Amino acid sequence: MLRKRVWLLCLLSLTQAQWLFPVQPDWLRIQNPVSQFPTTLTVDPATNALTLSNGILTRVFNVTPNFVTVDYRLEGGGGQSFMRGLSPEARVFLDADSSVGVAVGGVGGQSRYLLYYPDTVVPTNDPTAFQFFNYTVGPIVPRYSWSPRRHSDNASWPPKGIRLSVTFTPPSSNSIPDPNGKTMYELDNVMIGCPTDGDCLTGWSTCDNTSVPGQCSWPKATAVAECLAWPACLALACNDARDDCQARGVFTTPVSGGFTSYYRTGPW
Repeated sequence: MLRKRVWLLCLLSLTQAQWLFPVQPDWLRIQNPVSQFPTTLTVDPATNALTLSNGILTRVFNVTPNFVTVDYRLEGGGGQSFMRGLSPEARVFLDADSSVGVAVGGVGGQSRYLLYYPDTVVPTNDPTAFQFFNYTVGPIVPRYSWSPRRHSDNASWPPKGIRLSVTFTPPSSNSIPDPNGKTMYELDNVMIGCPTDGDCLTGWSTCDNTSVPGQCSWPKATAVAECLAWPACLALACNDARDDCQARGVFTTPVSGGFTSYYRTGPW
């Protein structure tokens, strides 16, 4: 009788454990894992936080005060989080002598990097980092040609899922923003030329077309604002020896020497 009671208690405990912690299908062994683990991207209407998940792994991004990962967790087994600290999404090295690089996104405010407690962190923006501008969502596109082979004969290419593309702008000290959200970026000691006919612009109402024949010129003091007001103007070439700038209808690969140039990015 005692043995039967022990077996009964074991069965009840096993049943309760399966009810409390349901077993998820093994995505490595099922035929079509994408059908059971579809990738989703959701936006929190209150905070605009982005949650990217495939039902196995979930990554959460905040977009204010800058773009940063705030959670990275495994959905199975109770949703264990792997987050230990807030950090930039990347670092770029623009100077060969720099050992630190420039942060892309990320926030400050965490005093101890070993453990991350969201309720104790007041995120602060780093003005020297690349700043979040916008994001787009779409299907994954192949970045290069690849044919499945060997043990990947049934692999999809491009991989199935969602593409989240995030745009950052350089630190404010290197950019000249305008009220419409468009921006011109400064390039020192480079010239943006006119490789083909029509790349040197003319014809805008405020242009001086006689200072440099066949090119639209503006005084340096107003050239950036004038270019931003003209949708066709994508760049400026400003000769350091002159007091004006010339409009460009294309942003070509700049050539070194004697110029300060500007190029535009943003929702034109």
